[in-house]
Amino acid sequence: MKPFLYLLAFSKLGWNSDTEIADEPIAFTTSMGTPWEPKNYDLEYKGDVTVRQALAQSLNIPAAKTLDAIGVDEFIGFLEKFGIDFADSDADFGLSAALGTPEMRLLSLAHAYGVLARGGKDFDFNVFSETSSMPYNQITSRDDALEVINILSDNNARIDAFGEDSALSFAYQVAAKTGTTRDFRDNFAIGFTSEVVVFVWVGNADGSPMREVSGITGAGPIFNKVMNLVMQNRPKKDFDIPKNTTNNSVEILDDVQTADDFRIILPADNARFYISPDLSLESQKIRFKASDACDWFIDDVNIGSEIEILWLPKKGKVEIVAKNKNEMSKISILVE
Repeated sequence: MKPFLYLLAFSKLGWNSDTEIADEPIAFTTSMGTPWEPKNYDLEYKGDVTVRQALAQSLNIPAAKTLDAIGVDEFIGFLEKFGIDFADSDADFGLSAALGTPEMRLLSLAHAYGVLARGGKDFDFNVFSETSSMPYNQITSRDDALEVINILSDNNARIDAFGEDSALSFAYQVAAKTGTTRDFRDNFAIGFTSEVVVFVWVGNADGSPMREVSGITGAGPIFNKVMNLVMQNRPKKDFDIPKNTTNNSVEILDDVQTADDFRIILPADNARFYISPDLSLESQKIRFKASDACDWFIDDVNIGSEIEILWLPKKGKVEIVAKNKNEMSKISILVE
């Protein structure tokens, strides 16, 4: 729920990714008159943190404070605009709704993340049938949605919580979030590129808790592998940058290629591909694409002379070279 919580805070409270929140011990009074003291997953306090840090590291206390500032009813109404389907819409959710306590249909949550991925623009979806061509509403500010996406795809911002090489790290831009229920009953990992949304849920069929399996260790590795499989032959597009964003975590590279540089566009360098035994090899050809017409070489053997070609895969580490009149581009991929 946290990405949507901060998304609403951007529009309702005028916040941005640099707004600071104190991550400190706090107690709220519930509607029953009892105290509720939210805790972070690691049971530690970080002090003053930015919204970028709070969301990227999935801190619970800043989220509860944010919901307290917004109001629970307004937040629930906002989630319903995104198509969230609650199991009990009349329940008294309270501030714990910021941490994802309301039960909901997973398909509706996947749809909500799809709306976020589209910059806050709604869309219709049907299972195994054609989608509608009707016009759709812009549920929230596109720029606010892009700022949330910018945070969710910022690997540097979540290092303190998940480490440098977690299941949410990719060689291309992926906006991702994990979740873990109380007592480790179940967990999920959900995220998207500019092309697809992937949602992975992990749990026991009988609802019994697992043994300290969190979203990053349970659903996370499956999410990572599925996302790479789904994206292996799709373009790896960067997300649009929100206006006035101040992402201090972005690294500035001195050797950035311009759009005019000759290069291999697809596949990405060090990409991994998996050959399915259930499909014909012919149906699993890998698409190569360059920025200009060129000659293609696999391990020094010429395999074609076009901007785009399809290659019949073979297992192993493969070196791909593309040469035009004056330049050369080289990458390696792994086929398993």
